[in-house]
Amino acid sequence: MFFSRKGENGAQVSLQLVPIEVDNGFLELSIIAKKGFLGIIGRKSVTKTVDEVTLAEVKTYVRQLFDYSIDDLYHKYNK
Repeated sequence: MFFSRKGENGAQVSLQLVPIEVDNGFLELSIIAKKGFLGIIGRKSVTKTVDEVTLAEVKTYVRQLFDYSIDDLYHKYNK
């Protein structure tokens, strides 16, 4: 499953879920808060990979994808 959302000035967030068992999956969250000059200089991006998530945890990630701004998600996962 793939969820994606685009914002202003090229900002985007995507969430990819790959099921590996009945109630578990592999999750990758990719956030680009600012594209930067030529796509490199000044770029604000982060990728979070979760090896094993339950369906309840996936629901939380999907809800955050649409409830929070892209900038807020970037600051939350850029740790």
